[in-house]
Amino acid sequence: PQTFPTLVFGNAYLGSIHGYKFEDVDGDGRDSSEPRLAGVTITLTGDTDGDGTSDTLTTTTDANGLYDFTNLYPGRYTISETPPAGSVATTSDTYTVTVDSRQELVALAGQAGITDPNDPRVEVPQTFPTLVFGNAYLGSIHGYKFEDVDGDGRDSSEPRLAGVTITLTG
Repeated sequence: PQTFPTLVFGNAYLGSIHGYKFEDVDGDGRDSSEPRLAGVTITLTGDTDGDGTSDTLTTTTDANGLYDFTNLYPGRYTISETPPAGSVATTSDTYTVTVDSRQELVALAGQAGITDPNDPRVEVPQTFPTLVFGNAYLGSIHGYKFEDVDGDGRDSSEPRLAGVTITLTG
């Protein structure tokens, strides 16, 4: 008898990771069919070439806010975003997932584009928000305080008042 792995051949199929980026207009951390964001940098770190060392790949979301990393060796990967300027994350900005042989990890069903029933790959949908990045853009409120000299409730170029404390709640 030979010792393992002599006379034994093992193979693994490559896999992929597919996700998307959206603008979280209402800032609630959920995607309510909100706009997708194009041009956002997404970074993947892990052993992408099977040599045992960590590699880093980057991609940019397309016009539909979609991104993918293909031809990945089985292994553990970290995916992160570079948030657009002036925005804050409303979902996690980093995910760690494991790709097994034949697996196409997807945020949306059908995202891997497997149409051939004989294709050995299998889509593995992830639970929202895994592989999905949401951001809300910061806003501001601007106003002024005036002395309503004639008491009509309208500003008729009346004097502005300095030093008045304005409170924002919410």
